Amino acid sequence: MRVLDDKTLAIPDLPGNNRLDTLTNMLNNPQVGLIFMIPGVNETLRINGQVRLVRDTDLLDSLAFQGKRPKLAIVVDIEEVFSHCPKAFMRSKLWAVESQINRRELPSFAEILRDHAGPWGVRSGRAAA
Repeated sequence: MRVLDDKTLAIPDLPGNNRLDTLTNMLNNPQVGLIFMIPGVNETLRINGQVRLVRDTDLLDSLAFQGKRPKLAIVVDIEEVFSHCPKAFMRSKLWAVESQINRRELPSFAEILRDHAGPWGVRSGRAAA
């Protein structure tokens, strides 16, 4: 993400994202809300605004990352910026190592994708009861 000026952000859509459904949603409803979190920091930053999809060559060149140039930029025209109170993060212990779930206790990404995309009534390779 790059701050372009006091009222504009640019988010690169780098190769590999290919979330055309999300881009279509942005075209249909340009209102966006972003929340920025940093591990270990309880305060968050919220930005609301209108989104535009931009293919400006100079902007895309400036947003290249590790030699990869984005296909387009998601430009946010900022309408409001505010911070959120850290109480919810502190109560949730989101960043506390002892509160983290062992990843092996959860389904893998492949299992989630299979179950989400599979035929209705079929989960984890078994027919629903």
